[in-house]
Amino acid sequence: MKVNILLSACFILGALLASATTITLSDPISPQGNIEPTEEWQEYTTIDDVRIEFKRQRCIPENDREQNLILFRYTNLSNDVKTLSWVTKIWRNDFCVNCNSITNPEYSHTITLQPNQIIEADGSSKTDKSIYIFDNFTKLVPGMQEQRLTNFELIDLNVK
Repeated sequence: MKVNILLSACFILGALLASATTITLSDPISPQGNIEPTEEWQEYTTIDDVRIEFKRQRCIPENDREQNLILFRYTNLSNDVKTLSWVTKIWRNDFCVNCNSITNPEYSHTITLQPNQIIEADGSSKTDKSIYIFDNFTKLVPGMQEQRLTNFELIDLNVK
């Protein structure tokens, strides 16, 4: 009897948490939403003369498997040196995978742009994590779970 009550309580609690998460994730916290493949750059934002653009593209980085990446392009629209810093929030399958660990240095990025410089990812390399976000592998191998990047947000954007 106690086991049945405990299982029922766990089930109800799980259902409540799942519905609360769904409500939270459906709130418009990021301008991106479901990100579709595109060959055209889409503007994310422009802040203090630095334009940030992105596109979702199928890539084969050096010595790696075919995958979809979110590529970024940063453009300094001024005649001054600009340093851009931010933290990346990532949603996979509509779940924020790093919201509880957002202070982890893995998600913090900084780039410096010279006057009128453009830094653009092309998907050929994954050494600089400030210019891309991994989306998904195009073909799964046994043991892999199907996951897809469903949203991202660049927070604490700062230009100096």
